[in-house]
Amino acid sequence: MVDPSDYVVLDVETNGLDEERDDLLSISVYVPDEERTYDRFLPLERQAKLSPDAAWVNGITEEDLAGREPLSQVEVDELLEGWHVGERTVLTFSGSGFDERFLRSYMESHGLTGYSQVKFLDIKSMVCRLGEGHSRASKDNLCRAFGISGVSEIHTSANDCLLEWRLFEAMDGLPVVVAGDVVYCCERVGELPHPAVR
Repeated sequence: MVDPSDYVVLDVETNGLDEERDDLLSISVYVPDEERTYDRFLPLERQAKLSPDAAWVNGITEEDLAGREPLSQVEVDELLEGWHVGERTVLTFSGSGFDERFLRSYMESHGLTGYSQVKFLDIKSMVCRLGEGHSRASKDNLCRAFGISGVSEIHTSANDCLLEWRLFEAMDGLPVVVAGDVVYCCERVGELPHPAVR
């Protein structure tokens, strides 16, 4: 059984897929043992407008970003200490270090320090895909297979943090195997939704 006091969950929403060119739009952190969420929008800085494709996924609007300021060093220090980001394992779900790369790029471009002490664990790297079901082994589908409620068409970073924590708990912090439509984890077995379910 995982100990929630060992972890925090971090998720970001972005204005594209390129950490050097696209803006970081929001950052959320969920502290599972304290059941509290940090949720912060950031301003557009690298791009003039929101990408329609990104907005379709994350639901972020121009109004959400209006008047927002970049993260300050004081806020970063508070995240590292007060939100335990610097002392616990930080869970993400991307499979490619997406959240970590965007954060690193943001911190470096803003001259913010302390980020190097953060240690990440990508939950998606714990999912072994075999056979035809591999393309449907998304976070949302894995949550559905484990009976985790709260999956939404719009991916806010705050909701994704909560889903990622519940998924990690359901996995008991252990690897899972996806073979075809079946998810194997310890003694639990789940079924992936039909391909028509996004």
